[in-house]
Amino acid sequence: MLVKKNIPIVYILGKSWREINVITLCAMLMAVWHEHDRFTRIIIPLAVPDISGTSILLVPSFRSNAK
Repeated sequence: MLVKKNIPIVYILGKSWREINVITLCAMLMAVWHEHDRFTRIIIPLAVPDISGTSILLVPSFRSNAK
């Protein structure tokens, strides 16, 4: 396989600058909205990260055992 052991950070940022800008813009808009609307608290039920974390862990283990 012809892959370098270390990938330059400039290459990574060059390929993903759009995604980084979109995520930064969304986070800034949410922060401004949160400050101006005076939310008391954003509540995420415990089941959401629990289920998503479990599924994220199970998919690679099934793939690695299938080979």
